[in-house]
Amino acid sequence: MIASVAQGIRADSGDAAEWATLVAAFENPALQMVSFTITEKGYALAGAEGDFLPIVRDDMENGPASPRHAMSVVTGLMLARYRAGAAPVALVSMDNCSHNGERLRQSVLAIARQWRKKGFK
Repeated sequence: MIASVAQGIRADSGDAAEWATLVAAFENPALQMVSFTITEKGYALAGAEGDFLPIVRDDMENGPASPRHAMSVVTGLMLARYRAGAAPVALVSMDNCSHNGERLRQSVLAIARQWRKKGFK
C-alpha cells in the first residue's frame, strides 16, 4: 500500500517529543520501508583525511540515546526497531549517487559496530 505523507517529524534526538514520535514509528511493525534522499555527503562518516567527523565521533562515544549525525540517527532508530521485536524493514536510498545503498549500509553498520564495541546495547 502506498500512502500520502500524513505527518512531518524532525529527526532531532534533542527534541524529546519529536524523537519519541519517530522512535514509535520505527518500533511499529507496520512500517515496511524507509526511503532516503539526503545526498552523498549525508552518508559520509569521515572527512577527506579519513578521520571520523567530529559529530560522528561524538555520536560513537555517546551511544544511541541522543544521536545527531544522519547515519547515527538511522542506526539509533534501527536499534529501537530491533529491540521492539526486529520486524523487517527496507532501507532504500533514492539518492542519485553511485552505490548509494552500499553507502547507507556501510555507514549504519560502522556506527553500530562502534556502539557495540563501546558496550552500548
